[in-house]
Amino acid sequence: MIASLLATGVAVAGTGLPATATVPSPVRSMFHGSYEPPKNPEHDAPIHGIPSDLARDGAVVFVLLHEISHALFDRLRVPILGREEDAADQLAAFMLLRAGEGVARRVLVGAAWMYLHDAAGRMPDETDFSDVHGLDSQRFYNVLCMAHGSNPTAFRGIVEKGYLPKDRAESCTEEYLQVSYAARKLIDPSMDAKTWARTREKHKARWEKR
Repeated sequence: MIASLLATGVAVAGTGLPATATVPSPVRSMFHGSYEPPKNPEHDAPIHGIPSDLARDGAVVFVLLHEISHALFDRLRVPILGREEDAADQLAAFMLLRAGEGVARRVLVGAAWMYLHDAAGRMPDETDFSDVHGLDSQRFYNVLCMAHGSNPTAFRGIVEKGYLPKDRAESCTEEYLQVSYAARKLIDPSMDAKTWARTREKHKARWEKR
């Protein structure tokens, strides 16, 4: 069941997203290093060169995996130190990064755009500071940090373009390894490894395509 949940969530990530989204964009440049930061991030994604379906589907898939993470925490009685919302974001990003760099790049583009767009849309107030979720800008940086920490060389553009501060980037590998260790210790033992392997092999070409 656990493998099915994970496989379903990540498989969706590969179905609705364009396999060859090569249009340069401000958020894609975080992962590909090919564009300058947007001057008006509050504008709709297409204005900045992000295909609407990429922005929409990436955000939807990330939210789906975020909610699946909550379900896993509850189903497996996973002990959590800190805020569960942060842990759900981290596990969602980790599942994508483990599925394949290609699908991770495409989905995380949508997730990063979602948080960047929302963060720039309005000033946070008391309800945001007291909410169980982190601020959109914090979640934006956390997503970037997980990606960079998983492979600093592949995701070096995130830092080179100034999207992720160098001071934060220095700890991202450690942050990624913490999440990786927790997932392998607390979630992987409940997965059907054969089902996950079959699913990954079935979608390998699409998941790993950038």
